[in-house]
Amino acid sequence: MKPAALIATRMHALRLHASARAASVLETVTWMGALQAQDYQSGLWAVGARMAGATRADVELALARREIVRTWPMRGTWHFIPAADVGWMQDLLAARLLPALRKYSADYGFDEAALSRCRKVVVKALGGGRSLRRGQLVQSLVQAGVAGASEAGNHLVRHFGNEGLLCNGLPEGKELTFTLRDEWVRKPAKLDRAAALAELALRYFRSHGPATLQDFVWWTGLTMSDARTAIAAIGPALSRRVMDEREHWFVGDADAPAVSAVELLPAFDEHLLGYRERAAVLDAHRADSICPGGNGVFRPTLVVKGRVAGLWKKKESAKKLTIEVMPYEPLSKAIQRDTEQAAQRFGDFYGKPAIVAFA
Repeated sequence: MKPAALIATRMHALRLHASARAASVLETVTWMGALQAQDYQSGLWAVGARMAGATRADVELALARREIVRTWPMRGTWHFIPAADVGWMQDLLAARLLPALRKYSADYGFDEAALSRCRKVVVKALGGGRSLRRGQLVQSLVQAGVAGASEAGNHLVRHFGNEGLLCNGLPEGKELTFTLRDEWVRKPAKLDRAAALAELALRYFRSHGPATLQDFVWWTGLTMSDARTAIAAIGPALSRRVMDEREHWFVGDADAPAVSAVELLPAFDEHLLGYRERAAVLDAHRADSICPGGNGVFRPTLVVKGRVAGLWKKKESAKKLTIEVMPYEPLSKAIQRDTEQAAQRFGDFYGKPAIVAFA
């Protein structure tokens, strides 16, 4: 498989082409399996970028309707996932982090008995469908007399999120809230371990393929053994190609049409974070510009014909958006026009005109 074919097939799988965009929020998130959402606003656009004519209100309405949920399904990081999948996905993936989280909790002075007491406080504070901001939730622990809650509050929220006690509720203004996952998600799907592994592999390779076994392990946090089992379970549904002497798996065929000229992708987008190996779309010497110093904070990317070609950022006023585009190399007039069209699509998502400034 040649790099150009890999990029074209992958961009269509990622729904980053006009002909591949989805019609609804739930369809988009279900297709992707999970979408990175460390930054809430960037996560909204990660969904919107894969839809035809979506607005920010559409994505937030799907959250309000509890069709999708923001939680920690894998790797200890925030994602948007279908609400119905939160149970089996966290049981399969997030639970792998619990031994490490218990160790960190013990370092803070919270043994199993102390954690059990904290859970009871959290359940009492949030029971009956209530939601609290992070600070309020931590304060409920402090007020209950939990020693060390002020210092360990953020860790405890993360711990309880990864074990499935908490998820995000609806935002209050610019602040996110937390609620009890099993009260928020009304009808969770139930899958046994074998079915969960197979379903996860199917969703990953249909939405991220062509991708390698190592990419799948990176994205899910599964062991190599479990990842191989998952791939074997859906083997008949997968196509296989070799590039650089490595097997790449995907669903469907590799006859994708040409990629979109320009995409303005959000911070933490699956275009990069969905893979361990990113050389096909990102030159190694540019990696530090995307994630400075390897600090884990990925910046929004200008993507030209499937490859990262620069950075961008937005400035928002009451009446407009200004999109500052910082390409690595000078852009042709045609690509500049395509960038302006991509920016207007982003503006439409926010319901405001978008003005592009090229740095």
